[in-house]
Amino acid sequence: PLYQRTTVKDMKKNKKFDRKIEKYKKQYKGYQTSGRGKTRPDSDSNMKAANGPSPGKSSAADRNSPGPGKSPAAANGPGPGKRPAADHNDPTPEMRLNRYLSDAGICSRRQADRYLEEGRIKVDGTPAVLGQKIRPGQDISLDDQPIHVQTRKVVLAFNKPRGIVCTTEKREKDNIIDYLDYPIRVYPVGRLDKDSEGLILLTNDGDLMNEVLKARNYHEKEYLVEVNRPVTNRFMKAMSEGVEILDTKTRPCKVIKTGLKSFKIILTQGLNRQIRRMCEALDYRVVSLKRVRVMNIELGDLPTGEYREITGEERYELYYRAGLKPPGKVPYEAPKKDQEILPC
Repeated sequence: PLYQRTTVKDMKKNKKFDRKIEKYKKQYKGYQTSGRGKTRPDSDSNMKAANGPSPGKSSAADRNSPGPGKSPAAANGPGPGKRPAADHNDPTPEMRLNRYLSDAGICSRRQADRYLEEGRIKVDGTPAVLGQKIRPGQDISLDDQPIHVQTRKVVLAFNKPRGIVCTTEKREKDNIIDYLDYPIRVYPVGRLDKDSEGLILLTNDGDLMNEVLKARNYHEKEYLVEVNRPVTNRFMKAMSEGVEILDTKTRPCKVIKTGLKSFKIILTQGLNRQIRRMCEALDYRVVSLKRVRVMNIELGDLPTGEYREITGEERYELYYRAGLKPPGKVPYEAPKKDQEILPC
């Protein structure tokens, strides 16, 4: 401690420094002097609370009591135009409705806001509104079907075949949810075109989905593409530098030629039908498109139409790359703060 390295002569020279030393002494002995955080059972503050206020000093209850001619509401209320203080001891904290639906594995928060605008969500039988908060014990329903939060978080890697639509809409007969028929309610992380195939993630963890889909995180997605005519150096250069589509220019990306009419491309954004539109802008047409990697999750030899649950180190690395704390116990040593993690 600092006070053990200071001589008595130095302490007497400066009264300000002397007070600081006394503060360090009390902290070293276990006393709480700053007033922040929790006090210990044997602290001075608890002793004062037990013995009552000192002579000539009013207690907290006396200071909070209304003065003469004032009502209790005027004394305790926050005043007009002021927000009331939060009650940190409230055992039933509120949660935004869109977050609740996301945690329940029903849809993303953005999709939940669309459902709210359409009036498809009800709270205790009453149509909900945007930004509404709920408390535990309230009945939530979507299209008159009750909703319950899933406690177990799952992440699936699915090899989507062609013709399957990445949507949770039951009105779509070829939707991915009915095709997968997983016992826990999950929803796709992003989308993969109906005419495309390959890897897509599904989960009931709304926070993971939001972090993976945020374009500003620059998460990588790798695709194998085959086009209708030979790939030239000019085409490769244009694709890697960015192409004007949808009133914007795509981000620079990595493009590697793998055959006469095929190439591999790694994107860090997910515009609607991006690769197909980029090729069309350069007078090419995509014949086949297959996603083989999302961040650190690889398709590997997973058969078409099959899925596998992501577990172990693979799952924890996915959470760390997404900037989230992995649920459960870490099965391997977590990366240090100064340890470089390859961008994905």
